[in-house]
Parts: sequence; C-alpha cells; structure tokens
Amino acid sequence: NPDEYEIQAMLWVQGEGDSSNKIAAQQYGDNLRNLIEHVRKDVDVPNLPFLLFQVGKGEVVKGMKRTAQEVENVTLIPQSQDVDSTDFYPKMENGHTNYEGMKKLGERFAEVFLSDYGRKQD
Repeated sequence: NPDEYEIQAMLWVQGEGDSSNKIAAQQYGDNLRNLIEHVRKDVDVPNLPFLLFQVGKGEVVKGMKRTAQEVENVTLIPQSQDVDSTDFYPKMENGHTNYEGMKKLGERFAEVFLSDYGRKQD
C-alpha cells in the first residue's frame, strides 16, 4: 500500500562491468541520467535523491561525476577520500565487496544521505 511507506532515496552501486566495454562505458552517463529520470517518474518522486557509489573506471566514473554535477539531488560517493583508491571497501578474491565492505558502504550511504538530505521531519 503506497500510503504506508515513503521512498527516501535510491542507492546505486553499478558500473564495473560497463568499464570494460568501450560502448557501454561511453554511454554510461547518458544511461544513468535516463535511469534516474525513469525511476523518479515511475515512483512519482520527482526529486528523489540518488546516491551513486563510485565503481568502475575511466568513462564510467566520468559519467557518474558528470551526472552528479548536472542532475539535481544526485550525489557521488567516492571509493574513499582518495578518489583514486580502489580498495577502500574490503573485497573478496572475485573483486566483489565482502560483508565488512558492504557494512562499511551501508554506513557511508547513511552518513551521506543524512548529511546531504537531512532527517525527514514527521
């Protein structure tokens, strides 16, 4: 029932696979903008905050940065304060973030959301 909940934000952790595909990497920023536009329309929350966690490299990261700069209520969370770091969040051997890394990432999402968008007043 839509009256029983309110969507506060969308968290986005995706882009690694697109980094290794030249066409997908070049189109990443435009595709991300389209996704944001469609999600906001579909859930009927025109200014829904999007928090993007920086994954991938090259054109994908450029697309994330450009989107965060140009689209309202979009925040890019870098890998760490050192934006070139790729291992701030602990990972498993296959490169995916492990439990501790996901926990740390969740805490970071919460910190950024509360800092940038504040607590919702009841």
